[in-house]
Amino acid sequence: LWAVGSFEALLWILVWLNRRHWERQAFIFILITAILSSAERLNRLGSQHWKAFSTQNYFDEHGAFLGVVVGIPLLLCQLLIVFFLLREASVMVIKVKRLELKQKYVQKKKEEAGAAAAAAAAAAAGTSSAAGGTGDTASFEESKKEQ
Repeated sequence: LWAVGSFEALLWILVWLNRRHWERQAFIFILITAILSSAERLNRLGSQHWKAFSTQNYFDEHGAFLGVVVGIPLLLCQLLIVFFLLREASVMVIKVKRLELKQKYVQKKKEEAGAAAAAAAAAAAGTSSAAGGTGDTASFEESKKEQ
């Protein structure tokens, strides 16, 4: 019983220490899933060999003891892993969205700077055209005279 409790405590500590490492949490999750899926076999082995490690037979036909002592804490541990993985995923989504918005902002600033430079170049070209008496400014003045 102490070994089971110690193992579960070790798993909880490992989950807590690796809460920012999704790969390790996935491994622990799979390990716990394997333990839980083999709970019936473990219960059967415990009921057959209980005299080797205990003074009472805790292992009934329905596996209630194993379900309470092993199953519930490990399921709660898996729930904690799912919580940490969802939290990590939400943090990643926020980081990606911030980078995306930052890139859009930089791109918009580049486009505005390019448009401002093009407008300045067009204004400079328009001024030199007006000085020569040709271009859009001259045609505007001619249309104004006609009116």
